[in-house]
Amino acid sequence: SVNSFESKSSNEGVIRVYAAYECGAPKGTSVKIQVSRETTAKEVVELVIKQFNAIVKLKNLRAPIYDRDQWDNFILVVAYDGEETLIPDDFNLMKLDEPWKKGRFYVKQKSSESY
Repeated sequence: SVNSFESKSSNEGVIRVYAAYECGAPKGTSVKIQVSRETTAKEVVELVIKQFNAIVKLKNLRAPIYDRDQWDNFILVVAYDGEETLIPDDFNLMKLDEPWKKGRFYVKQKSSESY
């Protein structure tokens, strides 16, 4: 399995985030997001939505483009060993503890309980 969290140093890392919402890309598509000590879960959510919006436009996919005013409807979750936990919007991802660092990160809509 691919490690979802790669730490370059104690100050920065890269996380792989999957879209668990209707983004137009095939299920299992992910993007890599660079995170620093200051990066919050909310910022990661916004970057992921921006990237998938760009993919939809670029590839002319039949999928919704999410406007900035809709971004508050999305959350970042991490799944590990059959458990899923919500990462609070203001949480800094570099502070994530084991075993969650080994988990899979997903952006999903608040309304959808499961993907």
